[in-house]
Amino acid sequence: MLITTALRCRAAQHRPEADTVRTARNAHAAWHLLREEDPQAAADLAAPLADMLAILGEDDCRNDVLAREQIAAASAV
Repeated sequence: MLITTALRCRAAQHRPEADTVRTARNAHAAWHLLREEDPQAAADLAAPLADMLAILGEDDCRNDVLAREQIAAASAV
């Protein structure tokens, strides 16, 4: 829901932009919690989350998601 909300705010050019960035960062934080509770659900959301973070210019958060999913994929092999 946070991913969709952030993307909709961006598309609507919601002001202040800080609210949209805060929503994106909350999505990233929630994803971290989800990884501990339900790793498969987190893996399913990783790509949409990374895409949304890229759109909003949150590169550090995006890189975190991609790195953690790459590590998870490597350990599953």
